[in-house]
Amino acid sequence: MTTGDNTDNTQCNETRWVVDILDGEANGDPGSGQLRNCAPEGLRPTARRVDPNSGIEGSCATAPVGRLYDGVRGGGEYYEPDSSAPMPGADAEDGPGYSPDQAENEREAQRTNSVRDFPGLFERMNEPFLPTGFGDVPWYGIFGNHDGLVQGNQNRNAAIDAIAQGCVKVTGLPPAELQAILRLFRTDPRAANELLLDAIARVVLDSVADAGGDRGNLDETQFRWLDDQLTAADTAGELTFAFAHHTLETMNQEQPSAFPAGDNPPPPYEPVHFGEASRQQPCPVPAAPAAPPETLKCLFLRHPTVVGYVVGHEHSNRVRPVPRSGVDGDEASGRAAGGFWQVVTAAHIDWPQQSRLLDLVDNGDGTLSIWGTILDHAAPLNPGNGGGSSVTPIASVSRELAFNDPDADNGEDGRPDARGGAEDRNVELVVRDPR
Repeated sequence: MTTGDNTDNTQCNETRWVVDILDGEANGDPGSGQLRNCAPEGLRPTARRVDPNSGIEGSCATAPVGRLYDGVRGGGEYYEPDSSAPMPGADAEDGPGYSPDQAENEREAQRTNSVRDFPGLFERMNEPFLPTGFGDVPWYGIFGNHDGLVQGNQNRNAAIDAIAQGCVKVTGLPPAELQAILRLFRTDPRAANELLLDAIARVVLDSVADAGGDRGNLDETQFRWLDDQLTAADTAGELTFAFAHHTLETMNQEQPSAFPAGDNPPPPYEPVHFGEASRQQPCPVPAAPAAPPETLKCLFLRHPTVVGYVVGHEHSNRVRPVPRSGVDGDEASGRAAGGFWQVVTAAHIDWPQQSRLLDLVDNGDGTLSIWGTILDHAAPLNPGNGGGSSVTPIASVSRELAFNDPDADNGEDGRPDARGGAEDRNVELVVRDPR
């Protein structure tokens, strides 16, 4: 199960990469080296080779140079892997917090990290490769908010389309103009789009709710479908894990959101359901179906078949019991005796780049155990100089850079640790067997 946010931009090529990476080369002919056509009629490839280099040489009136795209760089805003200014002194090539000089990073980003150079990294990460994949093991992909947004952050509209497809590099926007555009987006999205379009020539800026936003919700149609599915599972005496992208806490996107309409359906919007009103608020007794504002948490607690809710979105390892009754100490004791467990696992793009294996075990005493085991990827802990163009050394470099990113939740410099505590990683989660 992937819990969402595997692509940006709602683009076919990024979606194609995800499918091929998870399927792996065993499901294709690795000898032909041909890429799958991204058009609908080309859904069966002759090979699963993944080519990350999606740029087109010679576009935007540039001269072809015969080199791979080598990243967004320059202007002292980002990480520069090829070279940095000699220490000590100001490093004009790396953005704040990305320098190999720790003292400089402390001054500029208040982080004690240092980020070493890996020359040629951006070129090597764009070389084609044959993914290992899962072979014949079935997998499922879940939609995340970034999967449906341009650059993973914005609803699509004319202005953003022009930026994403245009030839102007995204840089800063004067603060006064930025604030004016943001205010206009809330009151007159069409006018804001036109203003942005007018600004493209000189400056540029840059869930899974129907009306946009990074938080989630469930519409009434889907909520009723889920209720029916869980009712059938209860009747059949089955055990259920529910998977989604958003946690209960982050499933609270109002309708409509503050985003401009873009590709979203026009109002009026149907009622939506949130994840939970608050941890302390009890669900109605006796439990019964209800239109909004019934929450997803209360829906799950109405159905004893649900023993686990597995999600992502927060980019951290976190485990939480959601007991059916909060008066008998279930949550305090770490047992969801009459409820379910919410299991959140860290992201692959950020530190600590981990996955989680879940095993459901019948203990034979009226309880079940959900065993959660954290998995690190197999790349070496130390990438050395990061040499080589195969996937493994680049993955090792990626983990090191993820830890040293100035925005990383790595447990350093007063920041939280996305690895979570011991109670969030390798765990046995006990729950009453609803059967």
